[in-house]
Amino acid sequence: MISARQVYNRFMYEDFLFEIHGAAPKMYQQLDLDINNFLLKYGETADFMILSVENRFSIPPTLFFLSKISARFKEYKFVDKAVDMWKDVDVLITTDPEVLKIGAPWKKKLIKLTRPYNESIKKGSIEVLQIADLNGNEDFEKIIKYKNK
Repeated sequence: MISARQVYNRFMYEDFLFEIHGAAPKMYQQLDLDINNFLLKYGETADFMILSVENRFSIPPTLFFLSKISARFKEYKFVDKAVDMWKDVDVLITTDPEVLKIGAPWKKKLIKLTRPYNESIKKGSIEVLQIADLNGNEDFEKIIKYKNK
């Protein structure tokens, strides 16, 4: 007899691996443009990376998905557990409910991108709907110490 966890893992990481992690649609159409505008504005101020909780099976389809949105990040890092997300960052922008539930360690900042599956979790120091909402956001610019040139 197989457990519910085994059924879930088989569904996620064997049977529909590419469909879930690689071929999924973007949450909103302007995502690629918004990310690139964000990087153009703030890329000189701070180092940004894509950081995700993945397992060895979901990394290739996730990279395929990221290639489709043409995000111009220079660094990608995949971790095994949500708590590991904080090892190399001071500010984390996320939708991940598991990361939001953990919250930010002392002296670190958590920015929540609100989605239907995480709206009840109130852990972010800033809550926005889209990356575009961070462009020109005074609270965000204080966190990353951005000075308009």
